[in-house]
Amino acid sequence: MRRNLSRAGLVGVLIASAAFCAAGQGQPGAGEAARQTSAGATSGSTQQPSGKVPGGVRLEPQMPAPGPPRPFDFPRAAARVLTNGLEVFVISRDRQPEVTVTLLVPSAGSFFDPPGKAGLASLTASLLPEGTSHRSAQDIAEAIDFVGGTLSTEAESDAASVTATVMKKDFLLAMDLLSDVAMHPSFEPQEIERKRRQAISNLELELADGGYLVQAVAARALFGLHPYGLPDEGTPETVRGIGREDLTDFQKTRYVPRGSFLCISGDIAPEEAFATAEKFLGEWAGIAPQFTAPAIPELGPGLHIVLVDKPDAVQTQIRLSRPAIARNNPDYVPLFVANRVFGGGQNSRLNVRIRQQKGLTYGAYAQLASRARAGGIFAGLSTRTESTLTALRLMTGLMKEMGTGNVSAEELQFAKEYLIGVFPMQSETPDQIAGRILSLALYGLPPDYFQHYRENLEGVSAAQVNALAPRYYSTSSLSIVLVGNVSAFHDALKQAYPDATYEELRASELDLMAADMRRKPTGNNPEAGASAPTPAALEQGKALLTAASSSAGGETLAGIRTVDVAAQGKLYQQAGDADVELHLQVWYPDHMRLDMKLPNAELTQGFDGETGWLEYPGGVTEVPPDAKSEFRRSILLTGGIGILNAVRTGAIEVQYLGDDEVQGKKTKSALWRGPSGAVRLHLDAETHLLYAAQFFSASPQGTAETLQVWDDYRLVDGVQFPYHTVTYQDGERHSEIFVQQVHFNQPMDAALFTKPVH
Repeated sequence: MRRNLSRAGLVGVLIASAAFCAAGQGQPGAGEAARQTSAGATSGSTQQPSGKVPGGVRLEPQMPAPGPPRPFDFPRAAARVLTNGLEVFVISRDRQPEVTVTLLVPSAGSFFDPPGKAGLASLTASLLPEGTSHRSAQDIAEAIDFVGGTLSTEAESDAASVTATVMKKDFLLAMDLLSDVAMHPSFEPQEIERKRRQAISNLELELADGGYLVQAVAARALFGLHPYGLPDEGTPETVRGIGREDLTDFQKTRYVPRGSFLCISGDIAPEEAFATAEKFLGEWAGIAPQFTAPAIPELGPGLHIVLVDKPDAVQTQIRLSRPAIARNNPDYVPLFVANRVFGGGQNSRLNVRIRQQKGLTYGAYAQLASRARAGGIFAGLSTRTESTLTALRLMTGLMKEMGTGNVSAEELQFAKEYLIGVFPMQSETPDQIAGRILSLALYGLPPDYFQHYRENLEGVSAAQVNALAPRYYSTSSLSIVLVGNVSAFHDALKQAYPDATYEELRASELDLMAADMRRKPTGNNPEAGASAPTPAALEQGKALLTAASSSAGGETLAGIRTVDVAAQGKLYQQAGDADVELHLQVWYPDHMRLDMKLPNAELTQGFDGETGWLEYPGGVTEVPPDAKSEFRRSILLTGGIGILNAVRTGAIEVQYLGDDEVQGKKTKSALWRGPSGAVRLHLDAETHLLYAAQFFSASPQGTAETLQVWDDYRLVDGVQFPYHTVTYQDGERHSEIFVQQVHFNQPMDAALFTKPVH
């Protein structure tokens, strides 16, 4: 429940806020003017062209007519199953002295990530070439680099893969390396941590990008908590929670030969390839365990709109999605052609109408995303914030029009000719051919599927396409996700689509693993799990916070007498969110003043060590005596400076609690039983800086479970100070504050903290 900001509850709200310092798919179409020659010109004429169009001649732009498709025979693969169940395919092509070897392991895709461990398949795959029981990471890298080859690993939803490409003479090395990394990875702790940090860094960057957010939320909106709805790479929190045992268990149980496929493509004879596969992979053994995934939720009737507020965005990312089909569905080819008409290229309806004619985007597209078990149709674009509603109306209108089944013969023929013509160019290299052959095995398609692919495309009729369209493009049931500065179009959107269901999120609180996609603070009672303090636990607590003091500035921290902070942010209330400007002044040990500027009011609270007060438009009130402890706690938690100095000097004691976790981050925790109640302090296990505090605080509705999270530490005059704070009360986001300036040891007048006289 979100909170009302009433005068009676201003004290608790303001004090809680004071601790803010407590811390395109497809290819471009062709079009050119026809070249004309003068009717009177002869082959032997020496007359130079004038550059002028002769009288009576009219030039008109036109698309050049396509020529007849050139003959193309997709290569057939020789196939054999090894005794351990590994299926091997060989495509002999001697056009280039190159060989590509790809091992595809469907049982090790991210579809099989255990609950709460999203990103495990991806992290496992990334670590395969980072050392084995026979070679170090450097040995592997130097071996493949020396022969000018490549070795890559990855995991997507339906499979993990290991691919090596080398010259023909180095084929044995490729097989040796590929089998070694797939079967004998060592998962060295230092490599795990390096890859983990890299993965988390990449994810944090992606989560700040609107394009990534709309894609991730659209998948969640359509597939729910089914593995297809979760990010293959996981989230920063889930990746932090993956241990070495998770990695070794996943590789041991899921990298198995039975149900896996090996494709060897290039300048190699089948018998040589089969014999080499048997030599390097014949002793591999294992069968993957069973796995049950959650069901994909049904998309109910009507429009389902998810708004993700990203106030700093200057463009809105839009995604429309509907359920579609698995890759082996008989409807795939005609639906693929239909989607080419709708949004699968530069000349598609979406792109022509929204980009070329209206200029609302750099590109609009639709993708038929068909996987092994299910699929979806996703249409998307990005547009200027002010054109959000116009672009959305065009997108939904064009999808509705497509759903009527009105594809013309000309549109259909153009789409088919393009897809038929581009297929040979997408099936040339050993790597491309291997990918297509493996897709047959992965999706359970017939072995001769690609031999007949172009004729199957040619055979798609307008009747087929138009019969499918109402089923897959109807807007009677549609998921819509918009990521951007929602406040700029929120009201207009609801007026335009009053009957839609709405779900509103903030990008900063997004949790792709939560059922409602909202991040929740962990824990409730700060004393949970804490026993009576012992001398040893108190000594450990002092050592923990002394280390934190050293990380935050050491002796420089000890010399701070005053703190002056300017900040901006938001208060989240039931009556509506409010922008706020803050000026906080702290004079240790016990003076504090906070000036707060809201859109419709200016408020000030102060504490002079004895009296706490609140000044508001029209008057001044003294806070109740029991609120004094709230001021003292806020003073100590401002930037962590007061609490760290107090522990260092022995003014207060803290009890060590051990390893903990807050919002997926590994922490070390300690308990301070202060005058305002217990406060659980969380320190980042890596940086030793204060990361969060849990306590009970006053609120307009009474006592609230409060969690404050601090990050974005920056060095100010030799002291690490948190420039970003998020405060939660009773599981709901209460405030988010961004520091603008910090000054230490500025002179302060005692009158600033004295209750004003009105």
